[in-house]
Amino acid sequence: MPVRKSTAARRLAAALAFAALATTPPAAQEALPKATSEALPRKDVASSPEMRKADTGPAARNRLPPNSVTRHSVVFPDRKLEFRATAGAIPQTAGGGALQAEIAYIAYELEGIDARTRPVVFAMNGGPGSASTWLHLGTLGPWRLPMSGAAVSPSAPAVLLANAETWLDFADLVLIDPAGTGYSRVDSSAAATSSGSGSGGAGHGGSGSPGRNALWSVQGDIESISDFIAAWTARNGRLLSPKVLVGESYGGFRLPR
Repeated sequence: MPVRKSTAARRLAAALAFAALATTPPAAQEALPKATSEALPRKDVASSPEMRKADTGPAARNRLPPNSVTRHSVVFPDRKLEFRATAGAIPQTAGGGALQAEIAYIAYELEGIDARTRPVVFAMNGGPGSASTWLHLGTLGPWRLPMSGAAVSPSAPAVLLANAETWLDFADLVLIDPAGTGYSRVDSSAAATSSGSGSGGAGHGGSGSPGRNALWSVQGDIESISDFIAAWTARNGRLLSPKVLVGESYGGFRLPR
């Protein structure tokens, strides 16, 4: 599965994203109010059975850190949203329990409501080879990055804006970085083969194939994301929640499969 876009395709994607953000109503462009941030106890992904099985060898030094969970609020003229944000990862294993990848994500969950019946949106961008940054900070999340005028300069500071059009109003959000994109990591060691799926694993693409090649294939990519959604749903007690899948560009190709 090709990972790189052509220059023309990248320019087209960027132009479409800039055009969409340029039409943002003034209410969505208001500067971020004084957002509160309260630290919560961390959820340590290293305590999971998958990680304990694979917690040996040099690859252990390159693991993603434990999940970080914080509380925030954003205030708009007509409402206030209080929510929990999680920056974390879910490990995926190949046959025999060897760590194959860590799939990173950012999740926003509204507080003060019954989470069991609240919809959950699982969103991803395309590429293939793109993290979920565009949907996260360009459309769905509680904050946006300004993308007009001087703000597009590479040296411009990353100033967040409150997003009055955030989907957090009606659904919790899980922004997924597919394997090898964003903060997600693929274990390229010989142990991370695709000789069968282990616990929560995404072992696909032919016996003996390196984990990277298995995950960077059409079927391996889809099954890795499917495994992630199943694992996140189970770990967070959201089996009864309605699920919505959102994909941009190649992300839309993933969804019906």
